[in-house]
Amino acid sequence: MKSHLAILRRVRGAVSTRDLVPVLTHFHFYGGRVQGTNGHITVDSVLPGSTLDGTVPAERFIKVLDRCTEEITLSQDAHHLTVKSGRFKAKIAFSQDPFPLMRHLAVDGGVPFMFQPAMWYAVQAIQPFIGTDASRPWSRSALIRGAYVYATNNVVLVRSLWAGVPSLVPEGMTDVMLPESLIDEMSRHHEPITGALVSENALQIDYREPGSTDPAFWIRAVRNNESWPNVAPMFATLDGLTLPEVPEGLHTAVETVAPFCVDVKLPVVRFGPGGVSTMEGDHMASIEGFDLPEAAFLAPHLLPALNLATHVDFSPFPGPCPFWQLSDTGTKHIEGLILGVRI
Repeated sequence: MKSHLAILRRVRGAVSTRDLVPVLTHFHFYGGRVQGTNGHITVDSVLPGSTLDGTVPAERFIKVLDRCTEEITLSQDAHHLTVKSGRFKAKIAFSQDPFPLMRHLAVDGGVPFMFQPAMWYAVQAIQPFIGTDASRPWSRSALIRGAYVYATNNVVLVRSLWAGVPSLVPEGMTDVMLPESLIDEMSRHHEPITGALVSENALQIDYREPGSTDPAFWIRAVRNNESWPNVAPMFATLDGLTLPEVPEGLHTAVETVAPFCVDVKLPVVRFGPGGVSTMEGDHMASIEGFDLPEAAFLAPHLLPALNLATHVDFSPFPGPCPFWQLSDTGTKHIEGLILGVRI
């Protein structure tokens, strides 16, 4: 069983410390549990033996937790919460102010869906390609559709095979979108996922202690209901292709020359028969020894693709260039398309 200090540090990731809504800058203790939220992500955890009831300011409380080096004891009076850890002791304001308590999604009409461990591995593999474009909210998520998990940053489109059969999702719900904020929070936790629920407006991941039927803690995220487009036709263009292997050392070469790009905000890297180079300017860099088709790419988008790819074809430039990662059995574990830069 985790210590109280470890549990409170588990919850802190979801607590907003810069939000202008004061109630969202608090930890809330209730019924032997503790909950934190920033309005988008909520983390709720059991706090064994706790009888605390109230809220505590998050920013001050986090500073207290950061100074605790031993297990803590918590106690409250009418207006304060006292934290003691070894020889360290702190007292901070503790109130009964209203808190927007989130209930377990099963209580709010959530429907279970089978979130397989293989799904999570697939999500983690393509996480670097999740978008940040606020004008395309759907791209700020990973999409579970059929046997694949999809992601795009509007320059690179990828999908990762999680299973050889269609995913088991609730009847009538063909897509499940995992918001990036949820993925980021899930990445902080290493306990096994034991359940998942989805509703019209939220998605929740459960984690349970061995032998328990109640969630030790859960993470709940606001669900984005803007639909992903149909990207299957784009991946159909990869069928039947034979791609050359990624040249040995190409990732390192791009990484080496990228800091010497003329425009650091748009670091364009060029390919050609002479090798890898930056654009010419007051300063530049190049590495010889690569015989590549003429092409140009933004290094921040190209590097994550090269980090995964075992095979790639740059010859379709300026059109989308296909790449994939083959597993040890020869299965296309990850496949994608990357757009270059016209120069």
